Amino acid sequence: MAKHNDFIFSSIEDILEEGVNTFSLINDGIETYPLNEYIMKTIFLKMTGFQEQKFKCIAWEMATEDYEFRQDFLNDFAKEAFSTYNSKQKLYKKLMELLERSEFSEEIKKNIVDESEKCIVKLLDDSKLKYWNESKYNDFKQQIKSKVSYKSIAKKSENKSKVVYNLLDNQVQIIYEKLYRRRNRLAHNTMSYQQDLPVFEDMKMEEFGCNNYFVWFYLLIVIDKIMIRLYKEFCEIRFELF
Repeated sequence: MAKHNDFIFSSIEDILEEGVNTFSLINDGIETYPLNEYIMKTIFLKMTGFQEQKFKCIAWEMATEDYEFRQDFLNDFAKEAFSTYNSKQKLYKKLMELLERSEFSEEIKKNIVDESEKCIVKLLDDSKLKYWNESKYNDFKQQIKSKVSYKSIAKKSENKSKVVYNLLDNQVQIIYEKLYRRRNRLAHNTMSYQQDLPVFEDMKMEEFGCNNYFVWFYLLIVIDKIMIRLYKEFCEIRFELF
């Protein structure tokens, strides 16, 4: 068995569950509210770091098993941090090409988004995080299926006889970009010397997914489920060859 398979097949939502459980016994008093931002940031950083390491492990295992991909790994992936959308998109595209795979069926994509939403609701519906962030949580529940639907993930299409792969469609990429910016600000602690204040125009035109950790948790879980499914197919094919 590949060295990193246990980690690759583990679910990113385990980190969210672990985070929720750590403060499940504290009371609901207003004096606990200052914990909110610290806990949200901690869970978010652990989830983004987990996913970045998982992408690195997937690339490593692909290079170990597929000699043709090994050259691509050395040239394009070995030094990749896998924090940006483009880097994750690139590995998704390479996996789809190696598998010679058609686009996920509608049923599979619906299952991915349904399971991701249910995971968030199950873990957070009765949690302090919901209590501390009621409006953000309600915004997530009311709009997530329309803003990040099954139609906007794991896409494969043809454009002028050229196959185009998109892990996320253009609108969801905008949400991911906001996720990525927040990841960088927290990971590099830029808030220690930069004021965390939005400009007036951003406040006036705030879009869905802007500064909403629940949306970002959901998006990370969706990406995780897509990559686990593709990597499982890769392993099954390699096993059949030997």
